[in-house]
Parts: sequence; structure tokens; C-alpha cells
Amino acid sequence: MVANAVITASYVSPNELTEYIISPTVNIDGDGSGAIAYSVINSTSNSVQSIEIINVGTGYTYANISLIANTQYGTNS
Repeated sequence: MVANAVITASYVSPNELTEYIISPTVNIDGDGSGAIAYSVINSTSNSVQSIEIINVGTGYTYANISLIANTQYGTNS
């Protein structure tokens, strides 16, 4: 059996109403590899609300998490 697929790509350009929040970088350092996470900012209090895990990685028996400010995007980033 042969199947045909139609791939449709779309792209929405940001406009002047688009809002970006540059949150602190989450650095995961431990004895495993591949863990990826990002921080979520509470825009009312301008503080870290939570850390969202994208990939738990493999082989971790411990991990240290640090947040690094994205100061390259300006003050209070």
C-alpha cells in the first residue's frame, strides 16, 4: 500500500500587537544528559512562576538547577 501525504506549512508573522516575554534561562547541571526546561514568568509580579520540563533527559541521579537572567535583552529581563 502506498500512501500520499500533503504537507501544508503556514507561518504567521508577528505584528505590533505581538508580545514577547524573555524569561530567565534554565540551566540543568547533573550526572545525566539531555534535560531541557524553561521558566514561566508571572507578568503581574515579574517573578518566576514555574519551571516547565520539556525533556527529562536520561541517566540523572541528581541535578542542580540554576536560572540565568537574559540581560542581553535589556534591564529587568
